Amino acid sequence: MRYVNLYLLLIAVLMMTACASQGGGGSVATTSRTSSALPRVSVQEQYQQALQLMKSGRNSEAEVILTKLVKRHPRYTGPLTNLGIMAAKNRQFESAKRYFSKAIAAKRDNIIALTWIAQVCEELGELQAAEMWLKQAIARKPDHATAYLNLAILYDTGLSQPADALEYYRQYLELNGDSELPVAAWARDLQEKLESRRVATADAR
Repeated sequence: MRYVNLYLLLIAVLMMTACASQGGGGSVATTSRTSSALPRVSVQEQYQQALQLMKSGRNSEAEVILTKLVKRHPRYTGPLTNLGIMAAKNRQFESAKRYFSKAIAAKRDNIIALTWIAQVCEELGELQAAEMWLKQAIARKPDHATAYLNLAILYDTGLSQPADALEYYRQYLELNGDSELPVAAWARDLQEKLESRRVATADAR
C-alpha cells in the first residue's frame, strides 16, 4: 500500500495504547460478570504483569498469562485484545480475528479491537469487512481520529473511492489539526486529482 509505513506506525501506537491503558482494551476489573476463584486484585496484577511482559518483548510469557486469564474470565476484553495484537504482529491473522471478535462481542465499544480487526481484515483481503469495522469504530467513538485516517487510506488505496477518501482525510484533519503535514498533502493531492477529473469530464461533454 502507498502509505504502509505510516499505517504500521499507527498500528504500533495502538499497541502501546492497548498495553498502557485498560480503558481502551477493556478493563479486567470491570468488563466481566463471571465469578473468579482468585481475588479481583490478583486478576489485575496478572493482567498488568502480562502487559509489562508485552512491553519488554517477552510475548510468549505474556501469552501464557493472558491465555489463562481468558480461560478463567472469558468476558474480560483486555486479555482478548492483547492476544489478538500479538497474533496479528505474528501474522496469525485468522487467530487474531477470532480474538478481536470475542473482545468486541464482550465490549462493543472496544475501539482498539475494532481498529485492529479492520487492519487484520485488510491483510486478509477482506476490504469490505475492514470498512465495516472502521465505520463501527467511528460510530462508537466519533472523535477517534485514527479510525478516520485508516478509513481514508482504505478508500484511497484499497477500495479506489477517492471522493470518500478525501472526506475522511478532511475529517481526520479536523480532529487532529492541520499540523499533520503528510496527511494534509495527501488530501490536497487527492482534491487536485478529483478537480482535474471533473474538468476533463466537463470538457469531454
